[in-house]
Amino acid sequence: MNKKIRNIIFMLAAIIVLILAELFLRPTNVSVSLFRWPRLLTAILVGSILSISGLYIQGIFRNPLAGPYIIGVIPGAYFAVALFIFIVPYHLEEPLLLDIGIKGFAILGGISVMILQLLLMKRFSSISILLLFGVVLSYFLSGGSEALVSISNADSIKSFVQWGFGNFDQVFGLDLWVLFTLLVINIISFWRYSSAMDVYGIGDNLATNTGLHVLRFRTSILFIAGASAGIITAYCGPIGFIGMVAPQFARLLSNSQSMKNLWIYSMLSGIMFCLLADVMSHYAFDHIQLSLNAMAALICSPIVAISLFRNRNLF
Repeated sequence: MNKKIRNIIFMLAAIIVLILAELFLRPTNVSVSLFRWPRLLTAILVGSILSISGLYIQGIFRNPLAGPYIIGVIPGAYFAVALFIFIVPYHLEEPLLLDIGIKGFAILGGISVMILQLLLMKRFSSISILLLFGVVLSYFLSGGSEALVSISNADSIKSFVQWGFGNFDQVFGLDLWVLFTLLVINIISFWRYSSAMDVYGIGDNLATNTGLHVLRFRTSILFIAGASAGIITAYCGPIGFIGMVAPQFARLLSNSQSMKNLWIYSMLSGIMFCLLADVMSHYAFDHIQLSLNAMAALICSPIVAISLFRNRNLF
C-alpha cells in the first residue's frame, strides 16, 4: 500500500477512535445529542478551518513557524475581549450581552490586526519584516491583556480567564452553521488559490514573471486566513497551536511542499489534534475540565520539535 494512503488511513482511524471517545467516554444521563454532538462537530469544523488558515499563512510568509497566533490575529482578538470584559463592567449581569460582546470584540480585534498587517504590506515588500512585526505585535497585545488583568476586579478576571481557556462547548444551532459556512468559504478559496500558492512559493520575482499580482494575492489570502482565525477565536476562545502545527504535521506525513498535496493531510491533522485536545481536556481527570488551549499546546508543541529535527530543510 502507498505510504501516503496508509498515512491518511491512519489519521482517519485515529479520528474515528476520538469521535467514539467524544461520544461515549464517561456516560451520563444527559442526552448525547444535547451537548456532545455539537461539541464534536465544533471540534471538526474548527480543526479544519484553523488548519487551512495555517496553511495559507505559512505559504504567504514562506515560513512553517508562522500561524494565526504568530502574526498577531489571535492576540488581537484576545486583547479586544480583554477590553470588553474589563472596561464594560455591566455586561457581567446579562449573559446575552456577554456572548455578543465577546464574539463581536474578538472578531473586531482579529480583523483589525489583519488590516494593519495588510496596510503595512503595501509599505514593506519584505515578508520577513511583516512576520517580525506580527511577533512584536503579539507580545505587545499579550502584555496589554495582562496589564488589564492586573487592574481588574475578581469577577472580570474570572470571566476573562474562563474564556481564555478555550472550549468547544458553547457552539450550538446557528453558530454551527456559521462555522460550516466559514469552512466552505475556506475550501472554495483554497481550491481557487492553491495553484497560485505553489507559484508564489518560488519567490516574488518569479511569481510576478508568471503573471501573478503578488500584493493583491497576499492581501486576499491573508484577509481570508486572518478573518477565519478571528472568527474561530470569537466562538471558541484562543486556540493557538493548531493552525501552526497541523500544516507541519501534514508535511511530515506527505513529504511534500505542494499546497494541492498538503490540504487533505492538513485538514485531517487539524481535526485529529482538536479532537484529541478536547478529549484530553474533558476526560483526563474525573470532575475536572482542563484548559483546551493548554491541552492543544501540550499535544502540538512536540510536533514542532519533531519537524525541526527530521526536516531541517523546512526551517
